[in-house]
Amino acid sequence: MSNKELNDIGVVIGQKIKELRLSQGLSMTRLANIAGTSQSYIGDLERARKSVTVKMLYNICNALGVTLEKFINDIESLIPAELDFEQEESAEYNRICSLGKKLTHQELNIVVQLMEQLLKNRAEFNTDVVSHNE
Repeated sequence: MSNKELNDIGVVIGQKIKELRLSQGLSMTRLANIAGTSQSYIGDLERARKSVTVKMLYNICNALGVTLEKFINDIESLIPAELDFEQEESAEYNRICSLGKKLTHQELNIVVQLMEQLLKNRAEFNTDVVSHNE
């Protein structure tokens, strides 16, 4: 995945966090306090100046009253469609393996669940597209 694609994902995540925060009438400071982080970090996320960890995104989602799964489902259509996993030696595959080694067992389970949900959603979407064209 290119730096531009990673930045695009950061923008989408930041916009969704801000949208949810504002819809609930929360200030950045209040959201940060509930999620266990700083106001400046929330601001940096909303402006895509920093990347969010799975653990912090989980905390932010909880603070906003949404599940991590729902958050990902809501932004899925705005994220670049697919990574190229055709070759085991691809940069994306190696990056995921490298990052996975840095996660706790619980965080890794969350990532696996997210990936499974993304694939399930894609399969359902593809089925819907086919059924509409018939």
